[in-house]
Amino acid sequence: MKNYLSLFLFVAFALFVTTSCNKGNSEVSKTINVTLTPNQTYTYNIPAAGDADDQMDIVKQASHYLTSTVAVGASNTTTFTYTPAENYEGTDEVQVKNVEHHQQGSSTPPPHRGGSNCQGKHHDDEITYIFKITIQNTNKPG
Repeated sequence: MKNYLSLFLFVAFALFVTTSCNKGNSEVSKTINVTLTPNQTYTYNIPAAGDADDQMDIVKQASHYLTSTVAVGASNTTTFTYTPAENYEGTDEVQVKNVEHHQQGSSTPPPHRGGSNCQGKHHDDEITYIFKITIQNTNKPG
């Protein structure tokens, strides 16, 4: 009887550990279509995502930009700012994602709050913002 109870507890624990880590596999992408005129600046306030040590970072930089940044402001608000290259007309794309940040001077990530059995899967709320930007002069004769 004692062996059955031990076996049951071991199996229950193993199931708990594997299912609690599996929920960290979801990723969400949100595409934002933007239309600008040449030299116009665009800003977007990005909602917080991830856990406490995550920040939004550019993971795919634009190809035709004067300014393309992500900055953390007051109250941990994150703002994406984009200005196309001077007089540029065409399309551009920027991808911004919540990424794990380490303490300064540390090359190892902080331990996951749920334990170390999740093999580096820290999020169940990873999100990527894809900014598809069209820059066109609306005053030009068509």
